[in-house]
Amino acid sequence: NPRKSIPTGMFWAIVTSSAIYLMVTWLFGMSISNRTLKVDKFVTASVSFPHELPVRIGVVMTCFGLVLGTLATAPALIAAVAADDVLPFLSFLRPRYEGDKTRALWFTSAIIGLATLPGSLDHISPFVTIFYLLMYSGVNAATCISGYVRPPGFRPTFRYFHWSVSFVGFVWCMGLAFLISWLGTFCSVLSFVLMGAYIKKSRRLAATGMKWGTLGSAVRYNIVSSALNSLAKSASAVPTEVTLSMSEEGRQLNNSIISAEDVSVLSSNVGGGVTD
Repeated sequence: NPRKSIPTGMFWAIVTSSAIYLMVTWLFGMSISNRTLKVDKFVTASVSFPHELPVRIGVVMTCFGLVLGTLATAPALIAAVAADDVLPFLSFLRPRYEGDKTRALWFTSAIIGLATLPGSLDHISPFVTIFYLLMYSGVNAATCISGYVRPPGFRPTFRYFHWSVSFVGFVWCMGLAFLISWLGTFCSVLSFVLMGAYIKKSRRLAATGMKWGTLGSAVRYNIVSSALNSLAKSASAVPTEVTLSMSEEGRQLNNSIISAEDVSVLSSNVGGGVTD
């Protein structure tokens, strides 16, 4: 039963891998000095048994696997962003035909090459870690807000899901990012905010006719539905049926009329048309 086996298997895989990581970290911290851990970057090979060669080969193969995985997924993601005009300044990476990722691949390769030119990964590894932590923080924040406001499109299948767990994950990831580098984390968050403002100001999604739901829409939906439910439970006269209509520009309703008949209706005039 994939519906049951996949979430269960993923949960226990996360628990098992986390336990292994914590155990290895604890064993290294108990058996190796702090100075050695900071100076010897290949300490795992130095203490490996029976020989250090398998560890070195494993690290090289892992790096190759990560690079190939990045070159396979990152260009597709950048090409999709450019094709949907989410970031207009990436329009030069727009695919020329369906399935074309050549420009995005060269762009991703250039970024990877420039990052490794200094000759030491110690200069960029903190920022890569911060980016990953911020990505996980964003995912946890999205699931936390969605789990709290419960929009119609958010239907988690995991029976033990609760928004508070996502909130703890968000705080944890943000805290680790600031502990690594508060300045780098602040600059990264600021760049994300500016990029979001740039996307909103460009209005390319509205121009292309694409309408994607946002967490802001979910929060507003929750506020409006809660207000209508509270009105329905009050003793005062309220409309039993409400019809709202808005223009594409998002203009507010005007000329609202609430009838006092047995079946109350809210009527409004929007953009020259009357909605009853």
